[in-house]
Amino acid sequence: MAKKKKKKRTRSKSGIGSHRPSSTSEEKPHSDGIIAFLNRFGLYILCVFVIAYIIVYGYTCFRKYETFSYYDFDLAIYNQVTWNTLHGDFMYSSIRENVYNMDGVNKRVGIYFKDHAPVILLFFLPIYAVFQTPLTLLMLQTIFLAAAAIPLFLLARRELHGGWGLVFGLVYLIYPAVGYINLFEFHPLCFAPFFLLFAFYFYRIDRFRPFIIFLALAMFCKEEVAITVFMFGIYVLIDRARKKDISANKRWIITPAVMGIFWALLTYKILAPMFNEKGYIYTDLFKEMGGSFGGIVKKTLTDPVYTLKHIFKIQKPMLNRPLYLLKLFLPIGFLSLLSPLTLLITLPQLFLYLASSKAATSTIYFQYTGAVIPVLFISAVMGVRFLSSRIRPGKYWPAGAAAVLILGTVTSIVWGPQFRLFDKDWDYTGANTLWAYNRIYSSDSRDDMRQHMADLIPPDASVVTSFRFLDKLSSRRHIYSLHYIFLGREMITQIKYATPEKMEYALLDYSEPWLFQQLQANKNTRIMQEIFLDPERKYGVEKVIDGFVLLKEGEEDLSPLFEVLDNPPEEPPKTVLRKPFQVPWKKDTPPLELALMGTDNEIIKTDEFEQLQITSYWQCDEPGPLTIYLGIELMADRPGRGPLILTRRSYPLCYEIHPTKLWEKNELVKSKHYIALPPRIEPGKYKIRFQVQIKEMGAAFPPFDAGEFTIPSE
Repeated sequence: MAKKKKKKRTRSKSGIGSHRPSSTSEEKPHSDGIIAFLNRFGLYILCVFVIAYIIVYGYTCFRKYETFSYYDFDLAIYNQVTWNTLHGDFMYSSIRENVYNMDGVNKRVGIYFKDHAPVILLFFLPIYAVFQTPLTLLMLQTIFLAAAAIPLFLLARRELHGGWGLVFGLVYLIYPAVGYINLFEFHPLCFAPFFLLFAFYFYRIDRFRPFIIFLALAMFCKEEVAITVFMFGIYVLIDRARKKDISANKRWIITPAVMGIFWALLTYKILAPMFNEKGYIYTDLFKEMGGSFGGIVKKTLTDPVYTLKHIFKIQKPMLNRPLYLLKLFLPIGFLSLLSPLTLLITLPQLFLYLASSKAATSTIYFQYTGAVIPVLFISAVMGVRFLSSRIRPGKYWPAGAAAVLILGTVTSIVWGPQFRLFDKDWDYTGANTLWAYNRIYSSDSRDDMRQHMADLIPPDASVVTSFRFLDKLSSRRHIYSLHYIFLGREMITQIKYATPEKMEYALLDYSEPWLFQQLQANKNTRIMQEIFLDPERKYGVEKVIDGFVLLKEGEEDLSPLFEVLDNPPEEPPKTVLRKPFQVPWKKDTPPLELALMGTDNEIIKTDEFEQLQITSYWQCDEPGPLTIYLGIELMADRPGRGPLILTRRSYPLCYEIHPTKLWEKNELVKSKHYIALPPRIEPGKYKIRFQVQIKEMGAAFPPFDAGEFTIPSE
């Protein structure tokens, strides 16, 4: 008689990640077909959406880059850091370079470790070496943000099943904060969701080595992720303590905790002070909460009432922390709150963002949610797991999954950019509450002019420029941001900014009004003079197209912009106006007297661009502390329908290099301005209308006709 074969018993590992999906009625036969299908094909379906995300956002980022629609300097900084590292200057950025007093000696320091520690960029150098452009960083950012949906799917499929994996993956891809951080410049922190989600997944499947590797990679994205890595160790400690299973799994607890502490000490206490006299400068953002990490802990423990009031205060229009929290938790149905232990991983990080005095850290429109988002989704998955083990949804699980997907879609439509990427009429400014930031892209006929001006600067030349040109010109060793020169100080530390000694080119964009508002805010009216009228630098005009002015060191000719005349011109202006303006500027003080003597208008061709050169003659009898801007409109008469404004510009007289507040009494000034002719302008006669604007007072005189010009028939 044959012996019966004994069934081989399998024994589950006692390791840290030997958890299995909870046995729920979701796995009963009536839903086995759907679950089996989604477990098998759900990842493929999600990958289709991931690829679609990459295509749509990749194209959007490309359009933003090509249309000069990045309005900050983060992308330029990180591109220059990567480019310089590749070319032998390790982690060097001239944009963030300044003179610091280090050990009693003034040193010009540009090593980026003084600000952040984006070591992850080193891992992408082989790719960047092939494609040395900011677009490489933007595409990598988009790919990694999209690909983070894959480990999220794997985690949800393991803890629940493939149906939930697909739902969470889709909700992640349309999560409002994910879309915004993808659109706002470039930040290495945006790689963190991919690494942190994979790290937690490997923890759940008992894979220690990849768990540690992915935690390390996440930590290399930005120094503050060290706090999250440390909290992974705390999470494991509590998780295993509940199961009375600590002794066998000490390495899972100790390794991430030690890694987090080590990286935090290295970046905060060693690297930052090594390259910055004030040490880690971003602790200045917590002055209201103690001004240091120790001070934050002390303030929180000794004055919890003040702490709560501080982190939940509403300060419009930008600072609304309760709304910020709502926008984080509502798109995933507050499911994260059902797993407080998992949510604990990100609570210290989230608390710091709420405690910061910098408004941008507690909004969804910037990069700061990069380390928070993955933990929110992890805790949401674990929250559904907890809920499923309590209520046993059985065959009704699709209703819950559909509710989460619908909620994610609705909140994305209301708050997110995903469904508006091709909506040209969307007021992105209103969504963000900050002027010009995060705008999708704004393309106009002047993009070719901007590119033409950027192409005129040799690749090895040093240049100072305004925000919209920084990205395109950042693949060079020396580039400087004009806003630092205008402010005269660093924004957070308030350390005096030392103007670089060597700036071979200066590319100014007079269509960036915010930039020149900083010049006014600094109240140093002689900054532009000190630089561009410096006899040692001898700047002169290389090219002017519309509102874009390229100055070159050593040219020494500013006459294409303005001239101070000793005598009236030999030939009087074609349009003689002699229009006086009484400019009130202070109570009980006589008004300033400014007179427009006349104008000359001429169509000129600059390279392949046709533009109108408007020359105006001004005299100031009584100069005073005001800056005069000139609003210019080109108009066409339409019989029976009134005038049509073809285009308008607003330029400072003498381009802020010789502003009206510095004119001498009875000084006669010849000022030139340029307006590119609109595309496809028809032959005919057109009017020019002026409006004198007083910058400091926000006031303007009524507009008036200041001449005309003719487009001849071909």
